Amino acid sequence: MKTLVKSYDSIIVYALCFLLLSCAAPQEDSSMISKGISNTNSKFMSAVSDGDAARVVAQYTEDAQVLPPNADFASGKQEIQNLFQGFIDSGVKGMNLESIEIEGMGDTAFEIGKYTIFGEGDQVLDNGKYIVIWKKVGEEWKLHRDIFNSNMPLPMNDDDDDEDSDNEDEGEESDE
Repeated sequence: MKTLVKSYDSIIVYALCFLLLSCAAPQEDSSMISKGISNTNSKFMSAVSDGDAARVVAQYTEDAQVLPPNADFASGKQEIQNLFQGFIDSGVKGMNLESIEIEGMGDTAFEIGKYTIFGEGDQVLDNGKYIVIWKKVGEEWKLHRDIFNSNMPLPMNDDDDDEDSDNEDEGEESDE
């Protein structure tokens, strides 16, 4: 009788495990997530090289946000397209993205990486780091939240030095 009860217990445990595993949503493994994000990054870099801001923004979710340095949020596809069109119009001719770390769960992932932005003749205009939160939309990985920061120092404005010295002169009274 005890053997029969143990058999039923084992059958119930196996049945529950089977049900749980069969009902669980399939999870994409990390190599598939990395491959999908790499594919989108390739499309992104190609669009920048082609000067096509509309193709750049096609790699973002509908409610995406970009947090560029020294500027406010760009929210939604139109603002993001305007942002990238401004980059392209200012002389950006290409971009390289290098993923350092990608991790994901389900339809969300994050990426940490490095970027280099090129101008005419492959002149380096900027380089820095970024973090992207990705969302899977259909079968594609799309940028959902995108923040990047330059590694290059801020340019010093010679006019700032002149203003400081002018302010010092104004604050002093003359004994003449």
